[in-house]
Amino acid sequence: MRRVLLGVAMALMIMAMYPESGSAQTKVMWKGSELKRGQIGLVTILESTPLFMLEGTKQKVLRILKKGETYRIYTYKKALLGLGGGYYVSRDKKIKYETPSKDKMALVGTIPASQVDFNKKAAREQLAKLGWKDLGGAAGFNPYGNYTPHPIKIFLLESDPFDAEIIIDGWYNEEVPEYNKVPPMIKSALPVILKTGAGTVYTMIDESFKGSTAYLGKTFTFGDRKVKFVDTGSKLSILIGKPGSF
Repeated sequence: MRRVLLGVAMALMIMAMYPESGSAQTKVMWKGSELKRGQIGLVTILESTPLFMLEGTKQKVLRILKKGETYRIYTYKKALLGLGGGYYVSRDKKIKYETPSKDKMALVGTIPASQVDFNKKAAREQLAKLGWKDLGGAAGFNPYGNYTPHPIKIFLLESDPFDAEIIIDGWYNEEVPEYNKVPPMIKSALPVILKTGAGTVYTMIDESFKGSTAYLGKTFTFGDRKVKFVDTGSKLSILIGKPGSF
């Protein structure tokens, strides 16, 4: 009975520290369970190991965790992993500690989106699924099919201060119907490289090709990223900055 009450007390304390959001939100799954806000990792018990609280510099053992059990981790303190509510296990060979990606932690609000690194490999894979051709450091789309070169490109940049550059040399065109394929391709690609403001940027691109000069040569902020519109004459270039850059 004492063990059951202790388990209930632990659960209640952790829930109090990290309450669920009242809004309907898609669950983020990781390692077979829901990733919680504030969670930084998951510990799997490999050998029987003590669960304890700290009383000054001393450890007060509460119970022994068994092999195969898993627990969410919310804090890290030197060689200790915190389960929440002041409960700890030692980080040693008796446990296996794993951490989720920054992308997943950002989705549940554990870290700000500005701390998420832009994953160029994942972006290329996503764009390929949307019909873009992987060109190595860039993704290309050719409305004419196999004809080269690719007139529409998304460059995934390695140098600061940008993560990506989109170069478009054509939009809706009654005389060249193939180009009518370009806008939906751009619309589907923008959310891959711009998590905030993708819809607004698409509208700005559309208006620019319809004759508006309101955005050309200007820089706009969407979340923690800046987006710059550059008119190169026959083409439109959209530069997407790294979080907090330029």
